[in-house]
Amino acid sequence: MPPLGSIEKLRDQTGKLDAACELRASSVLRIDHFENIEEFRPTGILGTSKTVALDPASSSISRAALALPECRVVLQRSFARESEGDLGAETCGLVIPMSRDHCHTLNGQLVGSDGIVLLRGIVSCRVREPLPNSYALVRMSTAMQTRGWPDFERGIGLFSADAQRMHDLQRVLWNIAQRASACLTSADFARQAADMQETLYAAFDDVLIKPDAIRARPRSHDRHRKYVSQLDDLIRESPNASLYSEDLALALGTSVRTLQTAVATVHGISLHKYIRTRRLWMVRCELARGYPSTNVKAIAGAHGFWHMGDFSRFYKVEFGEFPSETLVQARRYRSFR
Repeated sequence: MPPLGSIEKLRDQTGKLDAACELRASSVLRIDHFENIEEFRPTGILGTSKTVALDPASSSISRAALALPECRVVLQRSFARESEGDLGAETCGLVIPMSRDHCHTLNGQLVGSDGIVLLRGIVSCRVREPLPNSYALVRMSTAMQTRGWPDFERGIGLFSADAQRMHDLQRVLWNIAQRASACLTSADFARQAADMQETLYAAFDDVLIKPDAIRARPRSHDRHRKYVSQLDDLIRESPNASLYSEDLALALGTSVRTLQTAVATVHGISLHKYIRTRRLWMVRCELARGYPSTNVKAIAGAHGFWHMGDFSRFYKVEFGEFPSETLVQARRYRSFR
């Protein structure tokens, strides 16, 4: 199977990636490449449609597909085309541009490189892509109506994102695909899949949740302080438990949206940043013991950090030093005891 070299524009938008690093098929990442419109078969991840190539002489397409615990993800480089059919998902589906020059129309409405399409239910759609596009398709296993995302039962929502948040979302999607491509066994991927999914949820939350959606109501501060106190107790009493937003909300008998509102009201930061900070402190405590057998990557992975570049950056911002520096200093201290 050839590398997914046709999605070259992803690298332009999602960071300084090694030009030699292409997505290749693995036990958890499926790669498809179609040379022409006759070979092309849609994924069906967000419904089905009839497709007509605008330039039959240039209608090759490449895509990569993977599954996380509660969602499916497809990265695709398409050809110029028109499509018409019933698109969406009975739960929730999203379309995310993955290149700076992304442009298509959906039922007559223009969607550019800053636009995200959110679909709930199956909707009749007519799509026109005047030029090849790179984009991600994501289908969730639930309607995602308890997080603070735009709340509508069925239909299409078009939403814009600022450049930094869009960049962060695209980078998360690309990093997940890279990890799946490099994974040696499905078991290796499964051990980190829930952490990857939580990172993806956080990136979607940053884009789709507007301040009004999680703004505290009058006289609700005491209730929110109680939720945060219970959250702290839960984390302290179960230091090795998974810190996933859905699981934490379920354990506290509330919704992710309410928990997000509570943390934002009490601490002035997002729920995901709060959880990440708690995870960083757990890692720091482990490293500060300075055991000879301590491994930074293993400790970080055990606390939900699956992308070491991001982990090191977050750690440096939080503590003013890299995790390896914390470990070296801790070992030096132990040697003088």
